[in-house]
Amino acid sequence: MNQKELREIRKRFTLDKDSISHVYGCYVNAAKDIVARMDMSMGLMEQEEAELYLKLLKKSISGTLGKNLLDIEFSTKQVEDSDEHRLLQALRQSHLRDEDMRELFYKRVIASLDFGDDSYVILLASDSYDIPFKGRDDELWEEGSNEVFDYIICCICPVKDARASLRYFAEEQNFRGASSGHVLGNPELGFMFPSFDDRSTNIYNALYYSRGLVDIHHEFIDGIFHIEKSPMSAGAQQHAFTDVLCESLGEDCSWTWSRRSTGRSGSSCWFIRKARIRKCRSCLWRIWMTCSSTAVCRKKRWRFSMKPAAKSLVISPS
Repeated sequence: MNQKELREIRKRFTLDKDSISHVYGCYVNAAKDIVARMDMSMGLMEQEEAELYLKLLKKSISGTLGKNLLDIEFSTKQVEDSDEHRLLQALRQSHLRDEDMRELFYKRVIASLDFGDDSYVILLASDSYDIPFKGRDDELWEEGSNEVFDYIICCICPVKDARASLRYFAEEQNFRGASSGHVLGNPELGFMFPSFDDRSTNIYNALYYSRGLVDIHHEFIDGIFHIEKSPMSAGAQQHAFTDVLCESLGEDCSWTWSRRSTGRSGSSCWFIRKARIRKCRSCLWRIWMTCSSTAVCRKKRWRFSMKPAAKSLVISPS
């Protein structure tokens, strides 16, 4: 999926555009016991409540591709015959109405996920998107649709204690301490299945969301998807790239590097600041060292020169 396709799906999560009829889920405590099961009709909810649920579901496909939105790729063998893919397909094709499949999914999530001492809620929703025809000017034509994109959204939200606050009681004409009990936090992880690639259904891929950039809950990925090669988190990519640079630079790796502005909006490359790698999305893995003091970004054609006196990495167009 690319950013345009992702934005197209995100726009679905409003009351006037989505076709989500129910939100399913279960409340899991720290002992990994299901406290409550939920089957909520969107049509019977108050507008504010329905919008809050849609907001939580939308967050599970929000962020940056390659950073906290990672591609899950199933092998051909998995798609043809595997329990994990068969379960996801059954959930999708039944639009989550199959209670037995939902229960099986809950059990697999609970068995694989490690939330420590925190409770959490598993939320599931199904949507059907009648894909409109897209013209040359990127204009969408609703009457030109020839495919329906059926997909499911899952998000895992931690349960938090509400902050105590002073609430006004009209009958007493006074403010008193009050708490609304437990509240749902923003999703820590989630996924969309299948992927929306080239504005079409791709059952060979899923889109995985992780709020954290270092801990992406590999145990959940292994337990639900069972893919051969787990995606690398953004934090792991940074550490790997740091190791490569440090190996190339040797003693110079301890220097503090920074980026000098070039006057071009959004154009930045990898640089080091206090031994931490930072990057721009467009130049991933495109820097190569020409010698111990110079590096060149092949895409931007910038030359990196080290200034020993200032101990900085100066970037300028070459």
